[in-house]
Amino acid sequence: MNDCTLVPARDVCKNLGFTISWDSDEQTATINSKNMKSTVKIGQDLYTAQSTIALGMTAPISLGSGPLLINDKLYIPAELFRILQGNNPESLIYNNHQILLNTIE
Repeated sequence: MNDCTLVPARDVCKNLGFTISWDSDEQTATINSKNMKSTVKIGQDLYTAQSTIALGMTAPISLGSGPLLINDKLYIPAELFRILQGNNPESLIYNNHQILLNTIE
């Protein structure tokens, strides 16, 4: 969507060892990696990540699409997983119409 690759949030979080929680009243999800967390809101294309081990957060950034609910499944930009891992280029690789998401220690 809008040149933005969306992935199923819960499935990817589970496979990467991240946690995700859903707030149905606020229509937000909070994703926690080992060192970072991000709260995303349905339809809002503005993302930040906060350190869970030190003070600090990223500047707000647009990734091309806000999170979407499709058939009760949350989809978010794949690029958010790179941000949640300190922008490490090895955490997200596009290769011949495949997306490789890796956990970076």
